[in-house]
Amino acid sequence: MSGEESFDTLGSLSHETLCEIVEALMETERDELATKFLRHMVDRDPSDAPAWCRLGYLSQSKGDVSEAEAAYRQAADADKDSIDGWVGLCLLRLENEDKRGAKRIYDRRLRGSKAFERRWHAAGMSYDDINNSTEVEFALFCAVAFKPRNIDVLLRFANITLWVHRGFAEAQSIYQQVISTDPESFYAWLGLGTAHMAAYDFEMARAAFERATEIAPSDPRPWHQLGMVLEDLDEHDAAERSYRTALDLSPNDPDIMIHLANTLELSGRTEEADELRHMSFLQVLRDGHK
Repeated sequence: MSGEESFDTLGSLSHETLCEIVEALMETERDELATKFLRHMVDRDPSDAPAWCRLGYLSQSKGDVSEAEAAYRQAADADKDSIDGWVGLCLLRLENEDKRGAKRIYDRRLRGSKAFERRWHAAGMSYDDINNSTEVEFALFCAVAFKPRNIDVLLRFANITLWVHRGFAEAQSIYQQVISTDPESFYAWLGLGTAHMAAYDFEMARAAFERATEIAPSDPRPWHQLGMVLEDLDEHDAAERSYRTALDLSPNDPDIMIHLANTLELSGRTEEADELRHMSFLQVLRDGHK
């Protein structure tokens, strides 16, 4: 029996069953066979928008941009009330560095859609894997577009901009936007200091970390990072005080111990530095056995 004839025997299967088969095939990364099932489904019912979207996704995954675009457009045409095809096209544009094209689709087809707002606002707030930066970035972009003063979303957007895309100036701008809405936002000041430090703007980083210590004096993180910045500014005594404050607040942090040890060694206090390094080594061993 040929492959085409074998697919003819699927006519008796319900749409729900075919969807379950496709889902199982995609979960087990049997994409070629999943594509054949999906082709059968859209041949049987050209208005099956979800099947077209899955075809678009599979084509996109294997790098076939033209096939992916055609499938997403078929999805959009098949169901005028669904946003899935347009969302797929936006993500496809972003994946191929066409941000202008993505924004054009967003402005013309998605902006103002309540369904789009609900879905991507939720996505922006729930994604944990920032390695999938294209999809997360787009989800957060859309969430910010709908709710530009949502601080949680803005902070996540800034963090991805800083850590994934190394966009220091852009991240600083977003953190400042949060601060303009909430001047007491600890995470915005901490992030702003980190963004300035990454850009080697140590004086600005110092000011941001100092503000963070004022807002949350019992949190060791800004004290630790302030010590690092003061070290870069050759203010070793001030760096030592900042590190010691951080270590008082987090006595078992090996990173703080090492940074303090390095500062002590610079001032000739080698025995103290060696003792701290030994403590740090033991703490790493203990942490590794937890």
